[in-house]
Amino acid sequence: MLGIYAVACQIDLFLFKYILGIRFDFDIQQELERDKHDSPHKNLLKARNGGLFFILDTFGDAIDYILDFTVKYDCEEPMFFKFLRRKCRGVKVRANKISLQELLPDLSSEKGQLDFGKVDAWLQKLWLEKDRQLDELIPN
Repeated sequence: MLGIYAVACQIDLFLFKYILGIRFDFDIQQELERDKHDSPHKNLLKARNGGLFFILDTFGDAIDYILDFTVKYDCEEPMFFKFLRRKCRGVKVRANKISLQELLPDLSSEKGQLDFGKVDAWLQKLWLEKDRQLDELIPN
């Protein structure tokens, strides 16, 4: 399995990762409702950092930057699938380019290994900023 990652590091690669970890299945409504109650944020579900940590730990040196998108759907139930079905009045997107080469040293331990706690702290700070931005994109 790691052979695939070694090959991927030798080619130009675009990797797309939803931090929320939402998947489309028939139990999604129950999962979203449960997560809404557990989230410390007004506009966001809790950030799920395991996949991000794995990607950064595996590909970190081969990734130049992260394109961070904040998307706000202008509809009663703001979901991507509602947008695709034209159930939203509009959508606003804010993009931010984050240099991974500048970020990785801040997320690493003294031994130079990626530190899960530091990745989590960085992601939680990013989520606080996204929560604030969402209020500005389309006021409710």
